[in-house]
Amino acid sequence: MRPEVSFARFEPATEADRWTVEAAHHGTRRLLGTPEDSPPGVLFAQSFSSDVPLRYTRKGRYDPARFNVARVGLTVGGNGLAFLRLELRRQGEMVVRSEPVVLTETAEPQIFEVDFPAHIPVTCSELVLEVTGGHRNMGLLSLELLDRPLEGLMPDVGGPAALVAYAGETRRAEGITDERPAEATFIVPPNGRLTFSHAAPFDVRRRSSGASRLWVSLAAADDGADPGLQRDFKTRSYWEHAEFDLSDLEGRRLTARFEVVAARRVADDGRLLPDRALEAGLELPAFEAGWAIAEAAVHGPDPAHGGAPPTVLLITSDTHRGDHVGYAPDGVTVSTPTLDGLAARGLAFDDCFSPTNVTNPSHIALMTGHHPRDTGVLVNRRPVTEAATTLAEHFQAAGYVTQGVLTTRHLGHVSSGLGQGFDRLSWPEGADRSAAEAVDMALQWRGHAGERPLFLWLHLFDAHTPYTPIPAFDRIYYDPDRDPFDPDLPDPGVAAEILDPIMPGLRDVEFAKAQYKAEVSYLDAQLGRLLADARFGSGLVSLVGDHGEGLGESGVWFGHDELYPGTVHVPMLLAGPGVAGGGRVEAPVTHLDLGRTLLDLAGLTAAEFPGRSLLRFTEGRRQPSEPRFILSAGGRAVAVQSGPLYLVMYLSDYTSGRSGRTYQRHQIELFDIVADRVCAHDLAAEQPQAAAGLRALLIEWMQSAQPLAQADTIDEPALLEQLAQLGYIASETGDGPLWVEDDCEWCRRYGR
Repeated sequence: MRPEVSFARFEPATEADRWTVEAAHHGTRRLLGTPEDSPPGVLFAQSFSSDVPLRYTRKGRYDPARFNVARVGLTVGGNGLAFLRLELRRQGEMVVRSEPVVLTETAEPQIFEVDFPAHIPVTCSELVLEVTGGHRNMGLLSLELLDRPLEGLMPDVGGPAALVAYAGETRRAEGITDERPAEATFIVPPNGRLTFSHAAPFDVRRRSSGASRLWVSLAAADDGADPGLQRDFKTRSYWEHAEFDLSDLEGRRLTARFEVVAARRVADDGRLLPDRALEAGLELPAFEAGWAIAEAAVHGPDPAHGGAPPTVLLITSDTHRGDHVGYAPDGVTVSTPTLDGLAARGLAFDDCFSPTNVTNPSHIALMTGHHPRDTGVLVNRRPVTEAATTLAEHFQAAGYVTQGVLTTRHLGHVSSGLGQGFDRLSWPEGADRSAAEAVDMALQWRGHAGERPLFLWLHLFDAHTPYTPIPAFDRIYYDPDRDPFDPDLPDPGVAAEILDPIMPGLRDVEFAKAQYKAEVSYLDAQLGRLLADARFGSGLVSLVGDHGEGLGESGVWFGHDELYPGTVHVPMLLAGPGVAGGGRVEAPVTHLDLGRTLLDLAGLTAAEFPGRSLLRFTEGRRQPSEPRFILSAGGRAVAVQSGPLYLVMYLSDYTSGRSGRTYQRHQIELFDIVADRVCAHDLAAEQPQAAAGLRALLIEWMQSAQPLAQADTIDEPALLEQLAQLGYIASETGDGPLWVEDDCEWCRRYGR
């Protein structure tokens, strides 16, 4: 393989006069953490509007035929998802533009690689880096233009399979090119099939020098008659499942060959034609094309049911309050017959708290068994580091087919890093996916697993705002003759900036609560369809919420910004082989132990995964109550529960967007959540000794962090050398300690 070639490298802070920056504020700055007398390290830009792109422009001479990757060194701050694109212009007119790259927030330098179309023979005069999306604070450190060979974009043939993301779906694949075919020899089992997935990923396809097809052929490897099985596959804009029926070839030894061929070599009748140019000895431009092959396997028919090892189904219900299930002893009136059935035949955890109040950090904690304190992931835009071993990786190592169906974009692999360990993981690229769509996909994919053991993660987003159930469930919990938007109704007492994004003009907040319940009932009905499938219904089934939702308690409306019980109390259920039916656990738990429990129930007790089995609560002896620790999105607050007492401490000054309340750094609140579930009465002043004790326990916990390696650390040698010369060493453990004691009023009042 030819080497990667660097076409040009720029360090904008040292040549700021060559760059034009379109931003509200911009200039050069030294890197965070460098000495005061250090030279500028970044070209800084800040935007306050998500509607106005932020742009860095450099005039020069650029030949897009000479490079196909831009490696960009950035620091990134802001709110919401942001996207980076590279654009080349000629005399002010756009010539070519890259696909967007998702930017993950971090104060430390990161390297982002932007794939760029090649083979464009037009010399350009302007290079533009454009950032769109949420409010942004950017620092541009470096830009390098590279020519990377096609093989460098594909996983190695015969090497470890790698994740290939394409059209909102990641699959674990091997790469093949026109010069690197792949082969495998096998013995056909009874009623056997060869199945695989294939794609010609867009960023690879657009760099290819000609139209290509995937050619798959099966040849005899046992001196028997050639089976004559061969087929070509056209380029698709998505992953496609394919299979060969081998039921007539039981016991035969065959060799399957996967190769990329020029489209001109495939005849109309499907035959592979010889390459006439090669036969004639003609020297033509090299043909260069690549495909990704995933999930290639030879196996028998689908099983009628789970069997052993069991099918393992993990369902995460986003924004699902723990009191919004029919079986809850102190819950609201809501119809959830599917979940009630799981509780009746399994184990229900009535007092489960999530370790955080935001989607990606909660799911990453669930999938790794590590608290967000230790993963360092506290926002939806930072992927988990690959140093963390996920639940899916353990099941994959045990021979399971691992599949994940997600229903919101920001939980996808690009933003979360949770594709590791999954043979395939799908997420929507645009609008959120409904429960019905997700269940349909799960049922279709189940058949692709064949008789092999299956681990499936199904994520449902329906209970999240804006609470818009489908017509069949619309208003099922609200008086159909009442107009909740009637302007003559009393003022709802909720700020318009909270209500308008989800239900503009709403006058009766009970309507929003009713629609939230309707969404829960809808997703329950869709889970009923899923569990009616024999394989899933007889498997090991677990369901858990990632966090709850504020429905007015403590002034938190239709969001989950705070750490009050309504935003962290979630349902958790476990049913299937090895789980006794009809059990209820009242002890306080968190979902951090769920992964360990699933591995144990699947017989994978030797797998090294944090946590303890939740089945310890069914062993007939009283378990001691242990403190539960919760860390908020962005590290703004932290909480601990011990017995009935629940203490919240704020780690920064901020004003809540959901309650309008302003909190001071190190302010504490203390509640008795048994007597006062909605946290209406702060006991901190009345019980200062208890407050000080829980505060000390929280501080000790924060200082006892065991951080995983930092996600998104720099891996570019040239940039690392530059940072070292400036005296800057990137942190490997996160963005700094959670707790730093000071001389504030709260520390003086309750300090140790």
